[in-house]
Amino acid sequence: MPLHGEYVRGTFDLSADQVAAFEAQDGRGETGFNPAGAPIVVLTSVGARSGKLRKSALIRVEHDGTYAVVASLGGAPQNPAWYFNLTANPHVELQDGARKHDYRARQVDGDEYQRWWDRAIEIWPDYVEYQTKTDRKMPIFVLERLSRKVQITRYGGPDVLEVVEATRPEPAAGQVLVEVVVASLNPAEVGIREGAFATIWPADFPQGMGHDFAGVVAAAGPGVTGFAVGDEVVGYAQRGSMADFAVVDAGSVGPKLAGLGFAPAAVVPAAGATAWATVAAVDPAPGETVFVSAASGGVGVLAGQLARLAGARVIGATSAANMPRLEALGIEPVRYGPGLESRLRAMTPDGLDAVIDTFGGGYVELALALGVPAKRINTITDYAAVHRYGVQGRGNGDALSPDIWSELQALIASGRLVVPIEAEYPLEDIARAYLDVATRHGFGKRAVRLRPDPIA
Repeated sequence: MPLHGEYVRGTFDLSADQVAAFEAQDGRGETGFNPAGAPIVVLTSVGARSGKLRKSALIRVEHDGTYAVVASLGGAPQNPAWYFNLTANPHVELQDGARKHDYRARQVDGDEYQRWWDRAIEIWPDYVEYQTKTDRKMPIFVLERLSRKVQITRYGGPDVLEVVEATRPEPAAGQVLVEVVVASLNPAEVGIREGAFATIWPADFPQGMGHDFAGVVAAAGPGVTGFAVGDEVVGYAQRGSMADFAVVDAGSVGPKLAGLGFAPAAVVPAAGATAWATVAAVDPAPGETVFVSAASGGVGVLAGQLARLAGARVIGATSAANMPRLEALGIEPVRYGPGLESRLRAMTPDGLDAVIDTFGGGYVELALALGVPAKRINTITDYAAVHRYGVQGRGNGDALSPDIWSELQALIASGRLVVPIEAEYPLEDIARAYLDVATRHGFGKRAVRLRPDPIA
């Protein structure tokens, strides 16, 4: 969890000024180096006695994404004040350039100390001289990146959602570690949390949450090819995207289109792919008329647009408030609720050719009553109707393909497919986020933002 509290400027003006200059410029140019030309970082710690935030400009010692800090104090007899802060409260924040993250400090010794000492003196040889000036062995702390994640330990309402700290996971063979930028929220995840799908998708407590995301590759496990650290990607993490870091099978990750925002990209692997699959299932031809239920929802608004791109006339059920927004996307709105069948018959004297149901609750029966053949009806929620009437039930699982994700991203980037983002939430507001998702109101998608979009 991010550090909070009052910041107290240090009493040593040179160091405090260096911190202020670094933070003002995100370490760009001369602010990223000490007067002797060595690279620096800014360490924020919690005062051991005051409980207030303290900041120190320190030599940057980094290896394979892991940082270390040396408590040298220029070889003084005593340890620096921040040493006592870290031993009392190991939760720290480190800023390296524009990147700022939380870490847990761990003092090292033995062979591990020697490895980090060798790395430190390679960066700043003066450490050797400092060590000769003092009888104390200058401590070294390794900083281990903290990762937030959402988990549940039992089924229930929003109160069972917890944001917990964890050390950064490591990818196994065939896996990719992704630093998540944006994770998409989906209505089905509400049912998963409540236990509605416990018989078919049982939880393994403690259980993570979330599926589709957009992020940046942080590491690749043995045997993984095609991905490198720093690559921008989209993917599908089975109940694991609501976290700073997600470990994903390499086959469930695909490239994110350069220049595309991370929020619309995060929608692609679940809602986007589901919309693609359900349109492919009913296979609309140019000139045909397609009806989409819940056409303002995350899947419905995308399915309606994809059906239009196939040349179909699209009618979408929505609320009165969302009618203008659907019309702006070229979808003819019709108010849902009592009398919908009569309104549809009046709008389509020649009948409907296909129906895409993204909501359930009787839309399959309505489609059949309107004379739509079962094979031209697809539902992503009414599984009972699939078995009862022989309608189609194609969805996300039929389009979990990086090739399809790339096709959808290209449509979004070109402006032919619009991804409305109703709201973004910080991870700490995850309970409110899922409460809003459960209302099934709004227009388009909701998402959780873990961090700002990286600057290219």
